[in-house]
Amino acid sequence: MKVCSVREMQSLDERTIHELGIPSLVLMERAALGVVAATAQHFGDRLNNVHILAGTGNNGGDALAVARILHNQSIPVHVGLHGADSKRTADNRHQLELVRKLNIPMLTIEGSHFASHITGASLVIDGILGIGLSRPMVGLWASVIELVNALHVPVVAIDIPSGLDGDTGQVHGVALRASLTVACGLLKQGLLMDPALDWTGRTESVDIGIPFHYTLELPGHLLDEDLAASLLPQARPRSAHKGNFGHLVILAGSQGMSGAAVMAAKAALRSGVGLLHVLVPASIQAQVAMQVPEAMVVPLPDHDGHLTLDALPMVQGQAENASSLLIGPGLGPERATGQLVRACIAAIPRPMVIDADGLNHFAQEPMPLPHGCLLTPHAGEMARLLSASARELQNRRVEAVGQAARQFGCPVIFKGANSLIADPQGNFWVNTTGNPGLARGGSGDVLAGLSAGLLAQGRPPLQAALLGTYWHGLAGDALAKREHDVTMSVGELISELPHAYSQMLKSRNA
Repeated sequence: MKVCSVREMQSLDERTIHELGIPSLVLMERAALGVVAATAQHFGDRLNNVHILAGTGNNGGDALAVARILHNQSIPVHVGLHGADSKRTADNRHQLELVRKLNIPMLTIEGSHFASHITGASLVIDGILGIGLSRPMVGLWASVIELVNALHVPVVAIDIPSGLDGDTGQVHGVALRASLTVACGLLKQGLLMDPALDWTGRTESVDIGIPFHYTLELPGHLLDEDLAASLLPQARPRSAHKGNFGHLVILAGSQGMSGAAVMAAKAALRSGVGLLHVLVPASIQAQVAMQVPEAMVVPLPDHDGHLTLDALPMVQGQAENASSLLIGPGLGPERATGQLVRACIAAIPRPMVIDADGLNHFAQEPMPLPHGCLLTPHAGEMARLLSASARELQNRRVEAVGQAARQFGCPVIFKGANSLIADPQGNFWVNTTGNPGLARGGSGDVLAGLSAGLLAQGRPPLQAALLGTYWHGLAGDALAKREHDVTMSVGELISELPHAYSQMLKSRNA
């Protein structure tokens, strides 16, 4: 499934109207019918005193059409208006004329009368602004938004909650907090970004008549169960042996951070990799080996519990027969470790996942990466890679992950709420799995190990990123169904990976 920017959606609308000759009012009517159907499905028991907020643009026109459809179904409806008729779009004025002809109750939002009236609403439908927001919400509509947010009644947003940026998901001043957002046509990428996730509620899209082939060249994709399941390997032959499923080498850990190496290794083993070597400082080798008996844990020369350039020959030797490497979890920030990391990247021509401290050391002196690499930064690590502030990059996540993929010439996973994956060709994917329970130390080590294990089994870096990210989040979602996301642990997350795999397999075979 595709996702789009505001400009891309506007272009799709224009093409449909002008190239196909489908009137804009037809698109509006289909949008309204879709909103009504979704509202009835989720809030059918609340359709007894519906208040509809209609602005002057086409989003307001959609809302007015919704008012008419509900009215024709004998559902009590009140419409809140603001703005002169002369400021309305042509389609908005047409819908308003129909509402007036049907004598649907209308109120201007000015004054205490409206405020006292809307407090009795059983449900509110937001058609104030839509995706065209370019400046902070102020004035009367901003006051109405604050009033509705305080009512604690379900809110259905048409296309996007008013006050949210359709591209970045940022709140412009004040935004309506929706229980359900019904996107018209395609999901706008801003709906899937942080912080919009706390404002959109459940998100759905409705078909308004945009031809499918118009969307094929859009760069944005939804990473959903169908896509992830399609990336699962075929059944293993009965004659298979461990050498058929890749050899992964993990370079990880330091004094006080042995757990990162352990968690990455355990996740890699769950990926199905055939052989696993975990290279760690000699001072922590015993504690890592005791926790991951299935792996060969190799001690490397260290200094005070941290790896140095002296370990390079042993790493190179271990990597000679490796299918892929994972470099970074728990290595620590020491300068000498950074020298080793950069030397490994320069000297070992193998596909590799670079994560955590591996990224931080690489960012200090970037260099060309071997073919088949995958980077897995969170916001802080992305900021160091791109020499920007984490706050700035969080405000433009799609742009940031695309920039990183182009700059370093490989797929990049930008971790966070609804993690993003981008390739160097300009495509990006928005993950649909995961929850706040994954926001804890060690979760990223699991993703890195899982993705590196898939890479070792011959998956191209982009496929390893897509499948690993979805699988990781799906395991977290399954775990959250059994216990509160506050109490989830990374150990339990790793144990949930097989069940999540089975769920994807069942989806593929359905």
